[in-house]
Amino acid sequence: MSHNNQARRINTLATTAMVLSAVIVAILLLVLANNVFTGWLSTVTEQVGGTVLVAALLSVAWDLVGRRALAGEVMEVAGLSGDVQQAGLTSIGSDFRKAPWDRLLQAEKIDIYLGLGRTFYTTYSTALTNAAAKADTRIRVVLPDPTDDAAVDCMAERFTRSADDVRGDIRATTEKFHALGRGGAGTVEVYHRTGEPLSALYRFDNEAVVTLYSHRRGYGDVPYLLCRSGGSLYDFVRQEFDKLIQQGVHQTGQPPQPPSPPTPAPTP
Repeated sequence: MSHNNQARRINTLATTAMVLSAVIVAILLLVLANNVFTGWLSTVTEQVGGTVLVAALLSVAWDLVGRRALAGEVMEVAGLSGDVQQAGLTSIGSDFRKAPWDRLLQAEKIDIYLGLGRTFYTTYSTALTNAAAKADTRIRVVLPDPTDDAAVDCMAERFTRSADDVRGDIRATTEKFHALGRGGAGTVEVYHRTGEPLSALYRFDNEAVVTLYSHRRGYGDVPYLLCRSGGSLYDFVRQEFDKLIQQGVHQTGQPPQPPSPPTPAPTP
């Protein structure tokens, strides 16, 4: 028998003994009140005996039902709290737009893995520009490969857009991040990776965000998970980015060249 089971058995036996003792005392007081004592002493003894008997019955009910139910709830909450702590979760929300993006984008090391990236860049372009302006900032962005027809077709169906629109959005987002790097003192790297993104991932120094993609076609609110370093969820995001960067193809992002002047016609 384990130590916990033995302690539980001892506590149960002790409670049972106390309750039985209280019941015996209560019955004895009631007998004395009705058969021996008279007057005010009989009344007081009867009330005391009734109170002791009720207390004993309540103790039995608490031990059999209440204490075990409370213990179950405490263990359930404690188990959930342990899971949350182990994962390093600090916030969960039902709308990814309510995550603290402005604060997170002040980080020095930023990793981003997106599907199309159009909405994210447009919404947080100011914060991204401010981040890229700092010399100690490094931003790495991983986007789907627009030449991966299978992935593009899947995203087109998910977002209810045409395949050409998806390719155009990916290429436009790529150029926007390249322009961000050319205009700031920080480092901005863009990678294209084959395969369809199953979720959006973000890492900001010692914090990370995971946003889910809806299986419903079109756009809508999706939940997000915010976590800190030291937890299993942050480790998962870090390991994902290690592989994403390794599997991706670095896009050089050369600035567009001005058109060459027309060659003058030869002089006759």
